[in-house]
Amino acid sequence: MTKMADFFARVRRFYRRLKGIDFEKSITIKVVLLLGLILAVTLLAPSQNQLKIHYDVGTIWTHDDVIAPFSFPIYKDPAEYEKEVKAAVDNVKPVFDRVEIERYRLDSVAAFISQIQGALELQLKTERERNKRLFVNDSVALYNILQNFSYRFSSSDWHQLLVNIYHNPLTLRRIGSLIPAVTSILASDYQTGIIDRPRDQVGSSVIVVRHRNSETPVPLEQVLTLQDITNQLDLAALSILKGDTTTGQILSSAVASQVLPNLSYNRNQTQREINAAVEGK
Repeated sequence: MTKMADFFARVRRFYRRLKGIDFEKSITIKVVLLLGLILAVTLLAPSQNQLKIHYDVGTIWTHDDVIAPFSFPIYKDPAEYEKEVKAAVDNVKPVFDRVEIERYRLDSVAAFISQIQGALELQLKTERERNKRLFVNDSVALYNILQNFSYRFSSSDWHQLLVNIYHNPLTLRRIGSLIPAVTSILASDYQTGIIDRPRDQVGSSVIVVRHRNSETPVPLEQVLTLQDITNQLDLAALSILKGDTTTGQILSSAVASQVLPNLSYNRNQTQREINAAVEGK
């Protein structure tokens, strides 16, 4: 009881002292209140650690004019949406990969022409040594000759070559002159680029050529097709063979068959580009 009475006595003394303080005029009280206010504001202020909050951006509308850290649906008119999708797909350029085959193909074409020249020369020489008529139909011998070529000569075409050379021996020598002319043409063509399909099957006036780590837009009219190569070889053969149209056409068709395109259509990459364009709509 003594302790309890002592406690209440202290409370009454503190109350009497507190009652005698003028809160409006006391500087000490004002300072204490000000310090308490500053401490409270300091505790309420945010920490210096940067807040990092991740928001998922909605995929229904991705235009630059809509900026929001949350997803919300904005529905378009179906006709407008289809129009935008078609425009996005049409804007995708077909992707072609540049394949480095120039040196290999040039050597192969030169060897092919030399093989033709050598086979014609050997057959003519053999026929003359046997004192046979040139036009005897020896199907076994002809088969053995033609099967060695990577190009399938018809028996009539090969026979026509023999006849023309028999009547004009200079033609055989001129065939050898095709090698530097053809390889020069093809070296330039490979540098330009030869696509693996006709232009009307590309579906765009511009293609994208991928080579190593670069992608370059190229107008379709600046690249070549295999038909363009055939036309060039026809003109070269006609010029070198001095107007021998039949021999020129047979040889240019054979040589053109040895030319492989170095711009190969990449269907998978093109489809990925189309899918990305559609997803952005």
